[in-house]
Amino acid sequence: MEHEVGREIDLHAVKRIAEVRASAVNDLLEAGWILHDLYFTSDGDYHSKYILLSLEEPRCPRCQAPARVEILDGGERVRYVCTRECA
Repeated sequence: MEHEVGREIDLHAVKRIAEVRASAVNDLLEAGWILHDLYFTSDGDYHSKYILLSLEEPRCPRCQAPARVEILDGGERVRYVCTRECA
């Protein structure tokens, strides 16, 4: 039987929030983001949207420098933009 796993989060500690589609969720979860909520849109497409929270500033997957996260293609993909421009 599956059960819900909870974690107490101080919302004042949240650094970033992202709303993405299913294809981008795993990339953010692997980078340490936390799944906050899931909902289904009713815009005729009926797809799922995931709201994720990050308690730390995003880091470049290559060099671990601070990075900016860009949400692309309507939430289908995420891209890290490194402040050191390593990529």
